[in-house]
Parts: sequence; C-alpha cells; structure tokens
Amino acid sequence: MNGRPLPTNALPPSLHTSRSNDNWEPYKDQIQFETADLLYQQTKASASSIDKILKLWNESLKVYSGNAPFKNHQELYRTIDSTPLGNVRWANFKLFYQGTKPSEAAPAWMKAEYEVWFQSPRILVQNLISNPEFAKEFDYAPYQEYHGEKHRFGDFMSGNWAWKQAVSVLSNFFLVYPDKFA
Repeated sequence: MNGRPLPTNALPPSLHTSRSNDNWEPYKDQIQFETADLLYQQTKASASSIDKILKLWNESLKVYSGNAPFKNHQELYRTIDSTPLGNVRWANFKLFYQGTKPSEAAPAWMKAEYEVWFQSPRILVQNLISNPEFAKEFDYAPYQEYHGEKHRFGDFMSGNWAWKQAVSVLSNFFLVYPDKFA
C-alpha cells in the first residue's frame, strides 16, 4: 500500500460498511432502486419510454393515493447520478485546440473549449480488485491458452499486448537485477 510492503500474511483492507441492509440511499427503498435498475440498466429504456411507464404507473395508483417510484426520467437520472460509487472523486480539466487555425472560417471545434470529466483509473481498478464479489470474475495476470496450434483469445489478459507487457517488465527486471537470479 502506497509503495510500502505489507507485513507477511497481512489481511486485505476491510470492506465493511456502516450502512444497514435496508439502507437504499440515495433511493427511497428497494422498489425505487430496482425500478431504476430495470429501466436504466437492464432494458435501457429511452427517456420518453420511462416517462410513459411512470405516467401509467402513477395513473394506476391514483385510486390508492400512491405514486410511481419516480416522477419522470429526470428524477430517475438525478437519483442514479447521485448514487455513490466508492470513494473515487471526479476530477476535470478543460482543453481546446491550440494548433494553427485557418485564416478564414475556422471550424467550430477549433474555437470550442471542452470540459473532460474523469475518475482515477488506478483507484477504480484498486476498488474493483479489492471487491470480493469480483474475486473470481477476471484474470489478474496475463495468460496464453492454446488448442493445438491455435491461440485462443478470451479477454484482455489472454491477448498478446498484455502478455508482451508482462514479459517486457519481467525481462527488464532480470536486466536490472541479474545477480538475484544467478
């Protein structure tokens, strides 16, 4: 961690959260969460479809003085956007074209300023790797798999680039520390 070796047999950091099992924040309840998951993630419904579904849902519940889990797609999107995704802060920077512009009628993209938002890939991957739910879902090291003469590609870590990077790092290690392996 942070460049310092861990003690021998050190346990991974605790992923315990103080949230209770019935805490659905920022969602009001499990129904609201599952509705958002269904409409946005599973069916990838359009904004107009979401609005139609929620309108029908609201109409059907008027008799019972109830409401659909969301007013409209904007409320659904705002709730999804406010969902905490770990401790990775968003950062941003602005960029604009700095090259030579034509003397007449420069394209709009050459004049525009663009705002780029991102999260630290290093921390995102660290969070992913430390999550026990993904423990058996991906390969941590490059590998090559062959069926007879044919190289079988299955995912990123089975690809040539990942393999070459690992071999390159290892060969550089041998060059820097040859006495360790004599």
